[in-house]
Amino acid sequence: MPVDRLKALEGEREAAIELLSALSAEQWGMPSRCPGWTVKDVVAHMAASAHGLFTPWVLSMMRTKDAERHNDADVVKRQQWAPAKVLHEYVTWTGRAALAHRAMQQPGIKSIPIKLGELGSYPSNLITSAIVFDTYLHMRFDIATALGLSMTPSQPNTLAVTLEWMMAGLGPMNPSSMSWLDQPVEMELVGPGGGTWTVAPSNGGHVVATATKGTGSVRICCPAEKFPLWATHRMPWRECDVTINGDDDVATRFLDSVRII
Repeated sequence: MPVDRLKALEGEREAAIELLSALSAEQWGMPSRCPGWTVKDVVAHMAASAHGLFTPWVLSMMRTKDAERHNDADVVKRQQWAPAKVLHEYVTWTGRAALAHRAMQQPGIKSIPIKLGELGSYPSNLITSAIVFDTYLHMRFDIATALGLSMTPSQPNTLAVTLEWMMAGLGPMNPSSMSWLDQPVEMELVGPGGGTWTVAPSNGGHVVATATKGTGSVRICCPAEKFPLWATHRMPWRECDVTINGDDDVATRFLDSVRII
């Protein structure tokens, strides 16, 4: 079933604003689950990404050789900002960015490749999926979980959009760590929003994840909602109900090699 990227983007933005608007000054300054970042720092990063679509920032992001250092620079720039100013930037520019994301889904534009530094090049419609992924993880796990708060439950469509980005980035983001793979690995992510993908080596020199069942001798299965946690190294995969069928050595090496940003 096709995903609705714009609906997922709108839902996660509304849920984020609802939670952030209710935070106290103390909560804004508390540590998030992103190492070294406070709650305010995480929101500053998300606000900068939205604002940056309309500034030369987007060009520097396309050229960067270290996306994470690029993100750190955005946070440092806003270090002395009051929480209210950070929230205002987030609300204002994510609202304006939604119009840009709508344009990215249109025929004639959606297939234009956009480079995200060392993370690879993607069709422009998947940039929306990247923002859904970023918001979903930062808000629900890095902020809400760190503060012991709950958010409006996400929809299966939101998780499906998040997984779409992660599977698209699996090869480009892991060119060296996955270069050894010489056979297909089937991944089944179970539950609402999940699916089955075959990850296999390609002629381009890195692996490609295709949304289809494969015939590989190695099969990995885990809950769909756990994949974003272990694939981004927020939790060890061994603690995320992952099961393996087939060559255990190949599967273990594969699982150890995955890292999505």
